[in-house]
Amino acid sequence: MPPGALPDEDAAAWQRVRRYAVPRWMIEQAGAHRLAGDWRAACAAAGVEVVFGLSALARAHGTDVAAAVETDLLHLVPDLVRWHLPRVLGGRSVLAPNRRVLLARYGTGPDAPALYVTTRAMVDGPQRLKLHCAPVDPAKHRHTYAGWAIEDWTAARWFWDSRHTAELRSCAGPADRLPFFRADGTPLDAAELPSAEPAADDRAARAEWAAVLYQRGELVEAFATAGITLDLSPFERHGQHWPTHDVREALETVPLDPVRLAGECRRL
Repeated sequence: MPPGALPDEDAAAWQRVRRYAVPRWMIEQAGAHRLAGDWRAACAAAGVEVVFGLSALARAHGTDVAAAVETDLLHLVPDLVRWHLPRVLGGRSVLAPNRRVLLARYGTGPDAPALYVTTRAMVDGPQRLKLHCAPVDPAKHRHTYAGWAIEDWTAARWFWDSRHTAELRSCAGPADRLPFFRADGTPLDAAELPSAEPAADDRAARAEWAAVLYQRGELVEAFATAGITLDLSPFERHGQHWPTHDVREALETVPLDPVRLAGECRRL
């Protein structure tokens, strides 16, 4: 697979997610309520339960914080949150359990509240979400037997904020075309991929060149294309989470997109 590609089984699961888990009626109803300024009704239409109140938030953290939260809520696209949330995959399309997804923070101290979404504890349980706004203790577990897996979207508002959704396109590639595609959106043929290192300012071609090197097994060179020095030293295994301690074997199993990785690191 080229870097960033999905296995056929996962690609099929994501197609089912797009078609059934976030259906057209949900998008239309949630969108209509959002455009009318009713963020609570938009959340309800998207299967999101709101578990906080703005008045209580103002009493606990001040009116300025409550006003900032309300402004963000008016631009929250709850169906888009559901669209982007992680899934179990492996042939399944249900939401990944025990996820706490941070959307926005209001302050920097440990007592500053955050707007965040949580998924349910069970894989086969209800697919409803909960929307919170409260301080987050990263050390606090959900249950004694299950901790939270944290995803931080605070620097990626295009996943949930209607004011920033157009920025998602710029993350995937340059303005003229996406890697592996022509400008009109049709996929490139294998013969159209680079056969030598492209110009430094051609981001799409450099991503494709890194993929060519990756598939040849030239991992060091592939990462060097993105300005990343790859350290192939064995890493320490912790329990059974990693089936190997060989960096090359791990990267060949889960191929990365070095060019996009470098760009995101610089942005963050």
